[in-house]
Amino acid sequence: MTEAPNKRTILLESGTNELEVMEFSIGTQHFGVNVAKVRRLLRWDHKNLTRLDFGPPGVIGSLHFMNQQVLLIDLRKVLEIADPIADEERQLILVCEFNHHIYAFVIDAVNRIHRASWKSLQPVEGILAHQSPYTTSSLQIDGRVIMILDMEHILSEIVPEQSIIGSTAKMTSIQTNFDRSSVHILFAEDSAMIRKITVEQLNKSGFTNITTKNNGKLAFEYLQELQQKARTEGKQLSDYLHLVLSDIEMPEMDGLTFCRMFRQDLGVKNIPFVVYSSLINDQMATKCKSVGANAWMSKPEIDKIVHQIDLFCVQAATTAV
Repeated sequence: MTEAPNKRTILLESGTNELEVMEFSIGTQHFGVNVAKVRRLLRWDHKNLTRLDFGPPGVIGSLHFMNQQVLLIDLRKVLEIADPIADEERQLILVCEFNHHIYAFVIDAVNRIHRASWKSLQPVEGILAHQSPYTTSSLQIDGRVIMILDMEHILSEIVPEQSIIGSTAKMTSIQTNFDRSSVHILFAEDSAMIRKITVEQLNKSGFTNITTKNNGKLAFEYLQELQQKARTEGKQLSDYLHLVLSDIEMPEMDGLTFCRMFRQDLGVKNIPFVVYSSLINDQMATKCKSVGANAWMSKPEIDKIVHQIDLFCVQAATTAV
């Protein structure tokens, strides 16, 4: 059993636009995952595995970990990698935690951990995004291309009830007398799947005025332009925008850096900033607060987002009166 590096040394200071990526391989292909999601590395041991012959595609079985059974997923099968297994006995199990759930993934080997800037990650866009839907960005190191996996997308197809798709069932019960269509929301999210489903559900709840950007840098530049427009017209940014909703993990600029620059560089204090991420825990909540976020919640809690936006809007209306 191999422990993952201590998260207190891995999670960097808030808003530095840096991350640490664990590089691992399956066959000849290299992939990466944010170290903040990694709980532990285990050696492959069939004794700890309970096989599921009729489980979802890609699921080998369940693994006993920390007094609970977690799904063990074969990434080679999910990613459709044809490279043969060089040595099955030397394979590893990567245990990850996100969205308040723990999952385990079979991989061939771990190479090393890289500290990098989100600026160095290149978004996966265009035709490549359709050919590789399970990746959000890539990182080049020493001539190798490391594809950053969209773990939430992978899980949405294997266990949809625990994903953003499953959470949409709660949305039908959320009603209000508040005119949600008057609320302009800026939503920064690099995952095309999460962006699409979240916007669809917010639209169904009445929030139809949503501007989306696929990373923090583009969202920040949009706000700079909007703020300049407001100044030209003798108005405040809050006359055009009412709330910012942002993921944390994004290429170019992560959500914590985006929030810090929103508060410090743009000097905006009166517009709520909500962090919406799979990384939310007590430690990350502290980081969100330190950069000026007003609220933070874990994916896939779209119903809680609607409730939180309503609260902010009511508070703003009360303050205005």
